[in-house]
Amino acid sequence: MKSEPGKQREEEWLRLQQSIESILARHGGRVGNGRAYDLVREDLGTYEQKVLVFQLDAITAEIIQELCEALRDYSDEWRISLVEANADGNEVDPPTGLRLTAAGPILPKPLPVINVSPDDDKTTRTLYRDLDSLLGAHGRSDASGHGDYWIIDDSWTPLSHKVSVFRIDFLTPELAREVQTLLQDKYPTCEIWFQMDVGAPQVNEIPATGIRVFPDRIAQDWDHTGLRAIFRERFKW
Repeated sequence: MKSEPGKQREEEWLRLQQSIESILARHGGRVGNGRAYDLVREDLGTYEQKVLVFQLDAITAEIIQELCEALRDYSDEWRISLVEANADGNEVDPPTGLRLTAAGPILPKPLPVINVSPDDDKTTRTLYRDLDSLLGAHGRSDASGHGDYWIIDDSWTPLSHKVSVFRIDFLTPELAREVQTLLQDKYPTCEIWFQMDVGAPQVNEIPATGIRVFPDRIAQDWDHTGLRAIFRERFKW
């Protein structure tokens, strides 16, 4: 008989598969024979769902965003791995892919960016420079985590950027509104993800989920009550 945590994980795994299939189908990608994707249905007892990707141009920023958002309905441990595969259904060697969390993509071995228009590529690059200039006026950029923030620059989703925040009081409502104003004024089709990469004494792990800034709204995805309890007045929201 399965333990209660094991039973809960299996139930979530089955529901997550349905969510992934629904999202992919909604974007026109067939799952199964003659497909762009194929879900790996073997239950390895982990919190990771693998999706084989046969047509790389089927992976869009919208799909990535929706898959990440879907993960918020499940335990924090869950990940979705998008793995490049050949026509025979075998993963390419060396492995290439993209891992997704509820907070956004993890990009150690990114899938190649396909069909990005020159205009979108230029916009993404100029947004990077303007965003770094704006954030740099409020704090220090440091890829090693010893500063206030870092704009992840090893792989980009077109028309967006992801920012790791290392100091909890760096990300204030005022700063988020400045970023939103930048998007409104110059980048109305873009978005910015802020993920939390912060620590606190006697706290094992703080979820990376943060906020997303759009031209028309700011979506707070984090555990507001939990972060307030941990950081008290340092948490400015």
